[in-house]
Amino acid sequence: MPSGAGAGPSTVTQLPEGATRPSSRASPSATAARSALTISAASQHNDKVYGGWLGLTADEIAGLRQDGVI
Repeated sequence: MPSGAGAGPSTVTQLPEGATRPSSRASPSATAARSALTISAASQHNDKVYGGWLGLTADEIAGLRQDGVI
């Protein structure tokens, strides 16, 4: 039996390179609804990342936006 087959609602499947990923047996509609709640919009956390984590000022972040970097 292949790795992860029939082992329950959530198992770990071996990928060719040796990496692993969760394998879900949920219905596509349930998976889509769950994904919609957890995916962040592009650039949603820019202020937190650039300001909080990297220490850029509000003016520096505004300059990056103006230059089209973010």
